[in-house]
Amino acid sequence: MPGEPPPRVVVAGGHSAGHIEPAMNFANALRCLEPTAEITANRLAVRMTTHVFTAAPSVRVAHATAIGIPLRPAITGLDRPVLRDAARRRFGLRPDGPVLMVTSGSQGARSINAAVSGATAALRATGVQVLHITGPQHVVEAPDRDPADPPYVVMPT
Repeated sequence: MPGEPPPRVVVAGGHSAGHIEPAMNFANALRCLEPTAEITANRLAVRMTTHVFTAAPSVRVAHATAIGIPLRPAITGLDRPVLRDAARRRFGLRPDGPVLMVTSGSQGARSINAAVSGATAALRATGVQVLHITGPQHVVEAPDRDPADPPYVVMPT
């Protein structure tokens, strides 16, 4: 409601932390989740509230409470051994051997994509298959491969 204080303002770090000005007069409503990034807005948000929540106890932030990373039951209840073969088939991976799944986003996407793509020869030499999930702005081309090489699958989102 316009003119009324918000019941809660949750800052999740990154750029979203820069939009906390409306909450500055309502510090009791402010919650800061995982303020580990060295971003000025995150450091400001942590100073404005005593409600700071982190993924791990090793994150050293004043008045922080470690709560872990909440995951949906669809993730925590996933029966990986039962679903592994079907998932590998779905993504065009071999039924055995290690798989490196690569995801990236935001500012780090370009450098992560370049690093993994650049490591293709080394990954192949050790038998590692790659499932590389990219965003629409930082698409990666699947490297050419011999059929004997481990798969390198690119999935744009």
